[in-house]
Amino acid sequence: MSKEALQIMVYTHAIAGNSSAARFLAPQAPQTAPQIALDILVKKLDTYMSFNTTYPGYGGFLPWFTNDGPLQPTPDWVNRVPALDNGFSTPVTELYAP
Repeated sequence: MSKEALQIMVYTHAIAGNSSAARFLAPQAPQTAPQIALDILVKKLDTYMSFNTTYPGYGGFLPWFTNDGPLQPTPDWVNRVPALDNGFSTPVTELYAP
């Protein structure tokens, strides 16, 4: 999650109308940046919510995961809980109320 924090800041700035963030996300059509950012955030949050529902034993922590289908722990993380370094999605998912 720590690396995604930087992305989330760019997305929120684009939604808020920051022209630099808009040019970063959509250099050819900056006016589309707020919708692009919102679409990405919704997809990310839906994915986190689905993972937390499917794997509640991780308590909001994200293990190393596969991304070739539904988000799931890699085989070597099935019975292990990661440290903070791998990511913590609960604060983000708590902000999202579908």
